[in-house]
Amino acid sequence: MEQQNEQEIELSIIIKTLNEEKNIARCIEAILTSLHDMAVEIIVADSGSSDRTVDIAASYPVTVVQLANPAERSCGIGPQLGFQHSHGRYVLLLDADMVLHASFVRCALARMKSDSRCGGIGGQLVECSGTGYEYDLQRSLNCVKDEEVSWLDGGGLYRRAAIMSVGYLSNRNLHAYEEKELGLRLGYAGWHLYRITEVAVDHYGHAIDTVKLLWRRWRSGYADACGESIRACIGQPYVLNMLLVHKTLVACLFLQILFLSGVVALPWFSWPLLIVSLTIVLGTIAQIVRKKSVRSATYSLLYTNVFAIGLARGVLKPQLNPLTPIQSIVLKQSARQVL
Repeated sequence: MEQQNEQEIELSIIIKTLNEEKNIARCIEAILTSLHDMAVEIIVADSGSSDRTVDIAASYPVTVVQLANPAERSCGIGPQLGFQHSHGRYVLLLDADMVLHASFVRCALARMKSDSRCGGIGGQLVECSGTGYEYDLQRSLNCVKDEEVSWLDGGGLYRRAAIMSVGYLSNRNLHAYEEKELGLRLGYAGWHLYRITEVAVDHYGHAIDTVKLLWRRWRSGYADACGESIRACIGQPYVLNMLLVHKTLVACLFLQILFLSGVVALPWFSWPLLIVSLTIVLGTIAQIVRKKSVRSATYSLLYTNVFAIGLARGVLKPQLNPLTPIQSIVLKQSARQVL
């Protein structure tokens, strides 16, 4: 393998990990096999795995870095941790349970090089996970034509110059929606983001039923991310955009507050509780009609109500300055190289 200087690295691929011993080898090997002719560095950004994830990753020609304090882990901190140790002119984000399609990388790089104001490009995500409310929802989000978008869910390719112009890649405080917050920052800085029809990754999510996954989302703080992302945008010109992203949850939280207020006022007034209850019933019926399934509507309403409570909890959480460097440990430093 031909050694390269840091300045010659074209692409940094950041892989977020947390207890991904079943997936990490597949993820890395797909990159090594398909991008063998490019100046690429692979950075595994680990959030404190307790299994063999880092040992497996370290057996490949990659850099492995880990959070010094696992209590800080969040969806937003992993990409920023990897970005701190990256050098490429372009940066690609992956989860360890993804398998990259090299054709997307080549197509996205060519397009980005031809458009100096293109800050990022995403592709299609093929959901290979089991059934479940979140996975079924993801399958419905893929587009059928190239289009400009406001953010890149599910990872994407970014221009380093664009990221540097807005301060940081990913907000360390966020347990989700870090791509949306990044997209809004880039958009207001004048950069353009695109979603193309090329398949970018295959995704192999956790095989877990909907209710258990929801419980995991609550315990991990993921359910708080809506509120965290709104708080992160307070004082910024795009705060309204983030509120609109979560408009359904904001409306649900408002109804929850009205319902509780109606219960408190019941000894004196009954009509407020009756009106709110009627609104909730009509909304439930509308959701069943829209989903064409009582089961799907039940899951949707359950998710919405739990995440609405999480929104309130997330807004109240204190946040660190996202520009503060993340304390980390370099477990393995790989030489810069053409794979």
